[in-house]
Amino acid sequence: MQKYMIFDLDGTLINSMPLWKNIGKDYLNRYGFLPPTDLDDRVKKQTLFETASYFKELFDIPKTINEMVTEIIAMVAGQYANTVPLKPFAKQYLQKAAVNTDNTASTAAFLLRLLWILKCFSLLWIICFFLRNNFIFIQQFNFCI
Repeated sequence: MQKYMIFDLDGTLINSMPLWKNIGKDYLNRYGFLPPTDLDDRVKKQTLFETASYFKELFDIPKTINEMVTEIIAMVAGQYANTVPLKPFAKQYLQKAAVNTDNTASTAAFLLRLLWILKCFSLLWIICFFLRNNFIFIQQFNFCI
């Protein structure tokens, strides 16, 4: 029987927690809005769609929720590409593993390639959970490396 480990990507394999802590503030600042002082408490357990809805309601942003989420994802991808480091010793544990993430599979695979750790996996599952309209969508992608 083969044994595998499952790792959460954000905060476990990569040091992305500062990105996620600040992305809402960064998005609002980008459009000249002053984030509320309790922003972290309000959005930390929300999905991107829920956060975008909150921003739209609070600031009357003239964009659709989907447009806002697309912009936030693009901001996240830009930061992943330029500033998010791999955590120390993460490569040592990746021979047979699955990665769980709230990111899209394509973003996760891009990040793993960028950090030169995609090749560390002999088999990789990327499992993505999305909550949309009170339904949970699960996407699973298998990569044979």
